[in-house]
Parts: sequence; C-alpha cells; structure tokens
Amino acid sequence: MPATAVDAVKARTEPQFQATNCSDSGCTLPLSNAPTPYVLIHVDVPNFQVQGGQWRLPDDQRRCDYLFVGGDDAGVGPWVVPVELTTGRKEPRDFVEQIDGGILVADELLPKGIRCRFRPVGGCRFRLLGRGVSDELRKRINQVNFRGDRQNIRLVECGTRLVDALVSNPV
Repeated sequence: MPATAVDAVKARTEPQFQATNCSDSGCTLPLSNAPTPYVLIHVDVPNFQVQGGQWRLPDDQRRCDYLFVGGDDAGVGPWVVPVELTTGRKEPRDFVEQIDGGILVADELLPKGIRCRFRPVGGCRFRLLGRGVSDELRKRINQVNFRGDRQNIRLVECGTRLVDALVSNPV
C-alpha cells in the first residue's frame, strides 16, 4: 500500500498523465511553494485513464485541465484541487461541469476514507471572463461536492501561484 495519498495517486496514474506545470490555453498557475509532496495530473486529454486502463472517464464526461494533490497526510491531510484554466469567456455551468469531471478522477484515485482539504480552482483572465461569472460561481447552487465537502469554485487570475489560490479569500 502506498505511503501517502500522493504516492497512491502516482501509483494509479500512468506517467504520461503526470504533469510538471499547470498551464493551458495561455493561462498558468505556477507551482512554486506548492504543498509537498505533490502530483499534478493532466486530466484533459482524450485518452486519460487510471493505471493499467482499469478506469476511465466516460467519453461524454467534461473534465477540468488538471488535478493537483499535494501535502502530507498528517493533520487535515493533503489538498485535493481540481483546476480549470481559461483565458476567454466561460459560463459558470462550464466551470462546474469541468470541475465535476476532475472530482470524479480524484474520487477514483484517492484512497477511500482519507482526510483531505478540497479546493476547486478556476484560473482565468478576470477582464475577459466578466464579473457576472464570478458572482454566479459564488452562489450555493454552483457549489461542487467532493466526498461531502461542498465548495464554491475559487477563481484566481492567470499567473497567480496555485498555493495562493489555496489560502486566499475567494474572488
């Protein structure tokens, strides 16, 4: 059995899906000072599957760009962070549906019953996204749920360090 949640996720994920930077569509969330140890899984690829092809997202399932799992298992546990990145316009429902895909992956990869901190994150260009989207994502109806922990998607400006999205107040 893997020693940590991060080890478990690495063991169940093909190496080609493990990423070194959180970047897509011209939006980057740098990983400097991210909780360690960590693994970043690139979920938004057509052939994404769990190690050995034992599980894969349904073909019609929307998915976020990345899943970050980081930090040690002690105390409140590691961070579980589905991340969607965009530099253009996106509707609140798009964020929710894509983050939900990352939640499915997290639920499959992480050991059952592990304590963790859940934080769904959307990286965007605020000036292009529009204030209405961030207002909508703050509503209870747009919360996402990972193992009973309901959260609003935290929007951060592209270029923000991922660690800052974990500790800052929501926008």
